[in-house]
Amino acid sequence: MGSVLVQLGFAGADDLALLGLLASGDRALQWLCEARLERGAIPFVELVSAAISKSGRLDWCREWGNYHWRLHNKRAYDAAVTSFIEAGPTGAEEGWRKHDASGDQIALIAKLCDLLDEPLPKGLTKGEAFDWIYERGGNPAHWHEPTEPAEWEA
Repeated sequence: MGSVLVQLGFAGADDLALLGLLASGDRALQWLCEARLERGAIPFVELVSAAISKSGRLDWCREWGNYHWRLHNKRAYDAAVTSFIEAGPTGAEEGWRKHDASGDQIALIAKLCDLLDEPLPKGLTKGEAFDWIYERGGNPAHWHEPTEPAEWEA
C-alpha cells in the first residue's frame, strides 16, 4: 500500500510508519475519521498525511511498525530454525557440519559473545557453530518479542 500512496504523491512517512498506521486498527480509523471531519472531502493520500501529521503520531506509528516488523521476523526466524531441525539434517554425521563456519555464523557468534560476555570460540565448523548459536538462544534480534508501545493518549 505504501508504494501505491507514493504513486499518489505521498511523502509523509517511511514504510515502518505506514506499517504501524495500518497495524493500529481502530486507532488508524479514528485518526482518518478525525482528519476527514476536520478537512472535509480530500483525496485518501492527503487523508493519511493529515492523520499522521499531528504531534507524536508519526513517531508512534514508526515505533508500532517496527514492533510488527520485528514480530513478523521473529516468527519467520523461529519457523526456519524449527523446520531445519525437524527436517533431520542436523545429525553429527551430516556432511555440511564439517565445513568451516560461514561468515554469517561467525558474525552472529561475535555478537552473541559480546552480549553474553563469553570468549569468542575459534575454528568452529558449520555444525559446531550451529550448535553453539542454538544453545545460546539463536539470533538475539529475535530473543524476545518487543514490548508494545504505550497506548496513545488523547
